Amino acid sequence: MNTIYYSIKEVSERLDITYRTLHYYEKKFNLQINRDKSGSRIYREEDIALLEKILELKDKGITLDGIKSLFEEKGVLSNEDDNKSIALIDEEDVDVKEIIINEIKLAVSKELEDTKNTLNEIVEDNKSLRKELRELKRANEDHYRKIDNRLTEWRNSSNKPWWKKLFK
Repeated sequence: MNTIYYSIKEVSERLDITYRTLHYYEKKFNLQINRDKSGSRIYREEDIALLEKILELKDKGITLDGIKSLFEEKGVLSNEDDNKSIALIDEEDVDVKEIIINEIKLAVSKELEDTKNTLNEIVEDNKSLRKELRELKRANEDHYRKIDNRLTEWRNSSNKPWWKKLFK
């Protein structure tokens, strides 16, 4: 089976990116792009597919460093100089969007759990404060009830009006 090679111009037009961007990605991702006899870069379909995946993930908002880490983690890129065993990943293998959503869910659920614990502590503190407030109200009611009873006894203790007792 014959391998079809593409020039940098054809790849640039196909992916709608500049030559400089292709050179940058080659360096950034340590891509081993073949060269012809004159030293010009020639790209295989596998190289183009990898570049398309990089552009797709970049469009989804992932940084180039993040893409590189993800590719290395999944074995798409190796840290060695020979990249003969490049295995392209597809949407079923790595759904970046799903990974990001799961990370957000974990962070939010942890934050919600912390908030729930804090609210439970506040409710418990509130319950104890309410109990203390009720006890203080009862104590005040008892105190004023005793004063009221003493005043009533004092007024009713003789036949004189209460104001005469007060101002003898």
